[in-house]
Amino acid sequence: MKKFLHRLLIYFLFLGILILSNFFIVELIYPKIDFSDIKNKFKNINADDSIKVFIGGDSRAERQIIPEILNDKFGGVGVKNLACGACEITRFKNFFQNTNFSTTNKILILSTSIFQVNESINYFDPWYSLSSFNSLNVFQKYNSFSFKNYLIFSIESHKFLVKEKLKYFLKEYLKYSYSKVPYNENGFRPVKGFLDKKKEININMNPLYSNIHMEGIRWLKFTESIYFFSNNFKKTYILIPPPSKYWKKIIIGTFIDKLNQNFIRKTKNYIKSNDLKNIVLIDFYNDPNIDLLDIHFYDMQHTNSEGAKVFTKYLSGEICF
Repeated sequence: MKKFLHRLLIYFLFLGILILSNFFIVELIYPKIDFSDIKNKFKNINADDSIKVFIGGDSRAERQIIPEILNDKFGGVGVKNLACGACEITRFKNFFQNTNFSTTNKILILSTSIFQVNESINYFDPWYSLSSFNSLNVFQKYNSFSFKNYLIFSIESHKFLVKEKLKYFLKEYLKYSYSKVPYNENGFRPVKGFLDKKKEININMNPLYSNIHMEGIRWLKFTESIYFFSNNFKKTYILIPPPSKYWKKIIIGTFIDKLNQNFIRKTKNYIKSNDLKNIVLIDFYNDPNIDLLDIHFYDMQHTNSEGAKVFTKYLSGEICF
């Protein structure tokens, strides 16, 4: 019996040390590490102080805004696309906040959407990035996550770090090229293909729009990021990207449309109530003049490479540097 209790005590002692070690690593070390893809992309596209305009945000900015078109339109100012798939604007705030790169004379163009503030998506998911998770303090995490989800994010943080260190080792010491970058030299990622209208759609079963809640820590971090951009960039354009006409026709007047309109209204009100004069929100979701057809999309939300040309040219008429 004593032997059993002794082993049980050792087991719980080991478990306690493991949990405490995990807690200190996650809370003290990981907040200082960049868990986004932005840092790698920044290096890969050779961004430097000569660049005057940065494009950021999620996949719709990555695949829909062509730097070369904006660069030509505005006289070679220097434009780079730093946007990454499923990339919240909080990640861009974290990146620029933790770098010595000067942004006071830079222009920032960001795409955003309701997915970036949906509190219901609080399990490990690309929309709730490790970068955002690790930017929260312990009390914010306690209020936002169950113990189970906290552990899931902790484990994913460990896995990410190991994977990145392995990539670095393979590249630097074994001279092994482990992947190809999916974007061009200025960061734009062209995608071919066309929207499949034959695919059956049930908007009530879409997990990204289920149980939307925008009044939590993600909205707080979202607004903190906007305020940061206002204080640290010359001007910031926040874009609400356009959906395909096919998708808009399906959702018009539904709860999805109302959720999007509420998100746009809340964002506008935040910018106005805080008198952020150098933050400009451009609502392409409700823009009737944008000349994007369904043939310009490869899915409901993303333009193909031809659609990106149309959208970027239209965007260039809505902004000024």
